[in-house]
Amino acid sequence: MASGATGQWVGWDLNVAFWIDGVWMRLVPRPGWLAWIAAEQAFVVRNGSAWDLVGEPVDVSDAVFSLVNDSDPTKKALFSLSGITTGTTRTFALPNTSSELAILAGTQTFSGNKTFSGSLTASGAVSITGTLSASGTVTVSAAAASIGTAITAATYGMPRTAVATVATPTLATTGLAASIRRWRVTSAATANAAAEERSAGWVCWRGNADGLGGWNYVNRLSLTTLQVTGMGFFGLSGSVAALATTLTLSTVVNCIGIGFQRGTHANWQLVHNDGTGAPTLIDLGASFPVASLTNVLTLYIAATPNGADIGVRLVEEVSGAAVEFTITTDMPAATQLLSPRNYMNNGATAAAVAYDCAGVYLETDY
Repeated sequence: MASGATGQWVGWDLNVAFWIDGVWMRLVPRPGWLAWIAAEQAFVVRNGSAWDLVGEPVDVSDAVFSLVNDSDPTKKALFSLSGITTGTTRTFALPNTSSELAILAGTQTFSGNKTFSGSLTASGAVSITGTLSASGTVTVSAAAASIGTAITAATYGMPRTAVATVATPTLATTGLAASIRRWRVTSAATANAAAEERSAGWVCWRGNADGLGGWNYVNRLSLTTLQVTGMGFFGLSGSVAALATTLTLSTVVNCIGIGFQRGTHANWQLVHNDGTGAPTLIDLGASFPVASLTNVLTLYIAATPNGADIGVRLVEEVSGAAVEFTITTDMPAATQLLSPRNYMNNGATAAAVAYDCAGVYLETDY
């Protein structure tokens, strides 16, 4: 009976009228009764005070709703909505794929390729062994981040190998060198130890025919820890193998760059060699002292395709001092393949050496 019944049905509101043996019987519905409404073609169930359509969405308290594993009922999943703002409804749409749920707290491992839309921020360490696709900003605030095999210092395009410890110093406002975003490579604190980065593959060459070869190379660096012995070389090298930890500047060959030998050079040297004999060394002057740990050097090396010379420019960014050279002799051969190299060693001193690098960039036409 509907509400507001009249006539002989007065008082039968929301009760069931049952015709039996020629008379109508009044049945008071009880919770759990199931009925079929022919006119509406729908089942209803009594909840104690009203009839609810069966199959229609109903609110279930998170205090009583849980999922249990079919084979092991001791495994349960509970859901809490306490974090939702009062009066707010949240909607969760399942993607058209089978996958695992992303958990924001704690540690979680994702397998396969994942695509994130918007900004992704991580306050812990992030290790990515698959493909990370992000249409927004990806921010990682961690002591170390691993993307593929690159640790801390990101690598794009050039395969990179590091020898020694690589870290990311905290930025400071005490000077230009300390305020630059950079990575630091530190040798072991044993004698004849090296701090080195190199490309594990060839990157450029001068070229031996029209349209072949040529490059533009930029490296920004600063020294952070020196010892009384040891040496350094930064530039392009005709080798992709690890250099000897006992290397001296006078034996660096097939190269173009800058370097120094502790105990011999007070100033940085321009270094170039064609693969034979000792390298040519040119003192860059008092504006480029080796022992200054606050200077920031930007090294430019350029060669036109199939060119007969190599251009070098070095800028000390703090003072603004700059020098330029055009090298036409004692330089890598036209067909010599080259790769970037950052290298320091400590010689016979059993203490660490270290340098900072803000980036190595190399561009070729092809």
